[in-house]
Amino acid sequence: NPDPNPNPDPNPDPNPNQVNLGSMVQSRGGGVAAATAVTVFSCAQGFARLVTGSLSNTLVRRGAARTWYLVLLHLVMALGHCVLCLRGATPLLAGAALVGWGFGSTFPLLVLVVAELFGTPRLACDHTHPHPNPNANPIPKPRPSPPP
Repeated sequence: NPDPNPNPDPNPDPNPNQVNLGSMVQSRGGGVAAATAVTVFSCAQGFARLVTGSLSNTLVRRGAARTWYLVLLHLVMALGHCVLCLRGATPLLAGAALVGWGFGSTFPLLVLVVAELFGTPRLACDHTHPHPNPNANPIPKPRPSPPP
């Protein structure tokens, strides 16, 4: 009877602490529970999703393009990854929070940026994936920026 799965997963039920942030916590040691780090990351990204629109609107009101908030978020995530390289519990939790903030803000911000650049008539299609037949319904041209 041949095996239907020639390359079975040696660990079909992985320990949740052995995935991404949990494995980072275990490799660092330092007395922080994986659940604590995951909670900090999750809370930071959840809160960021709630306030991203308001924060990016503040930049727009001050005359900056909303896309600059994407640059800021990438800098926050890069800083978070640098902080994760430091030893100790505080840098681990601070890095998890910074990376969580950048990660959580990115997706709602992308929806806002796509809506501003291409309009809202095809927002769901433009945001999720390009149309399989680009000639069927061409993507609208970006709207010009309003005069200052």
